[in-house]
This record gives sequence, structure tokens and C-alpha cells, in this order.
Amino acid sequence: RGYSDSAWWLRVSLPNRGDTPLERLLSIDYPVLGDVRVYVLADGQLRTSYQMGHDYPYSHRPMDHRFFVVPVEWAPNETLDVYIRVHTDSSVQVPVTLWDRETFRSHDISANILQGIYFGAFLVIGVYNL
Repeated sequence: RGYSDSAWWLRVSLPNRGDTPLERLLSIDYPVLGDVRVYVLADGQLRTSYQMGHDYPYSHRPMDHRFFVVPVEWAPNETLDVYIRVHTDSSVQVPVTLWDRETFRSHDISANILQGIYFGAFLVIGVYNL
């Protein structure tokens, strides 16, 4: 955490020890990051990469979401290495979460409802004070 002119790298190893393929969503919940790059490698080979951030058009995001969310899929008994590179002019925070789709959707709906209640209460207070 803090301010830095450097690019920061994070590495996460994701093993699938089960007998079925996995699909997850990797979320970076800090939307003011300027340049976020995600590289997904399997057996040392680049499988996919993403480049997003508030320095890029919103259309660069693989998913339409206020945070940086990328899909990750891997086969049974496969280990993925995910590298995340972050460079920004704002404070450096990289809260990374790996979600299954249904839990992500449920959490996102709950967060949106709470934000709606919060801002709705301010609107009611503002109108009441007119």
C-alpha cells in the first residue's frame, strides 16, 4: 500500500487438484488503478492476457464491471500461474479475490443494494432539508 512510481508484480499459483475443470473470476477491487495487466500461464506458456485500467478505454475490460474482473479457467490436475502487473499514479492497493461465478454475482448484488440504500438515505435527507 502507498504511492510509488514503480510497477508492482504479484504472482499467484492456482492448482486444480480435482477431477473437473474449474471456472473462476479473479477480481481486483480497486478501480482507480491506472494500468493493470493480468497474464495467465499454464506449464510456463502464456494462455491469455488482459490489459485494463483507468488509463485505457472501458471496453478493454473482459467483463463489464466497476472493478477489474477476469475469467480464469483450468483443467483437472492443472496448475495455473497468474501474474498481475500494476502501475498507477494513485495509491497502490491490489485487493485480489478469486470467486466462483455464483458467489461473485450474489456478493455484487448485495454490495449494489447496500450502496443504493446508503446513497438513497443521503438523497432523502437532502430533500428533507430543502
